[in-house]
Amino acid sequence: MKKMQWKLLFLLAVCVSMLTFAVPAHAALSKGSEGVTTSVLNMRASASTSGKLITSIPKGRTVLISGVNSAKTWYAVKYNGKAGYVSASYVTSISNAKEQGIIKTRVMAVSLRMKKSASDSASNITAINSGKGYLPVNKTVVLLGSANSKYYAISSYGYVGYVSKGYFTNEVTYKTVKKGGVNFRQSASVKSKKLAFLKSGTKVVVLGQSGSFWKCYAKVGTGYRIGYIANGYFTGQQTMKTTDNLRLRKAANTTSSVLLIIPKGASVTVLKKTTSTWYYVNYNGTKGYVMAKYLK
Repeated sequence: MKKMQWKLLFLLAVCVSMLTFAVPAHAALSKGSEGVTTSVLNMRASASTSGKLITSIPKGRTVLISGVNSAKTWYAVKYNGKAGYVSASYVTSISNAKEQGIIKTRVMAVSLRMKKSASDSASNITAINSGKGYLPVNKTVVLLGSANSKYYAISSYGYVGYVSKGYFTNEVTYKTVKKGGVNFRQSASVKSKKLAFLKSGTKVVVLGQSGSFWKCYAKVGTGYRIGYIANGYFTGQQTMKTTDNLRLRKAANTTSSVLLIIPKGASVTVLKKTTSTWYYVNYNGTKGYVMAKYLK
């Protein structure tokens, strides 16, 4: 009988041991890092379940870790301007939360302000990024969804806020400066002030086009600037000139509607050589098709 009891106790101990190793506790997050709530979580005034309730934080929101107790069971956190304590069991890292399917993330292609509401006139959340007030390039944020046609709702640095659409890495166009480099200018003119000289291989974010210049976002020194790069200075681009007044058409045929007339001697950027007789080009921001024999 005693042998049977010992066997049962031994088996029980093995089972407990297996369970312990099968479900390891995640590593405690460090002070100053961001965590994500894995469920609806109560923020309390003290590190105790009997502490006064300050607010409830929804699942999938970032909190800024400001401290952890010695037992690593409670975090001191900041959320939407409030400070308090939350159970460490329900907070994990951004990468873990993404792997578990709790959140969706996006990465910032440009430095951007985070607004208090989804409106151009809304004030900025100035406390983020240690008081710098902006989301830096390559910052990973939690995507909460689309707020309207112009703004996304996000969570970052322990705040819920809004950012303009079109500036995540999966939304922008990147281009690379070709051999020889290029001047990065303050405005769309060769007479404009030079902000920097961008070396061959420099990767920039293209924000749009202004005449024969590209509006770009590029690293200058230790920071980033918006400036302009002349057409034809990116890898994969070919700039050609018209030998006569040339019709820019909607499709690659002579019966297609004419978008505009390109004057003789004007520069166009060849985007694609569709056939031997028709090229798809960009002229001052308007894209269309022209007959290849009138380009040199």
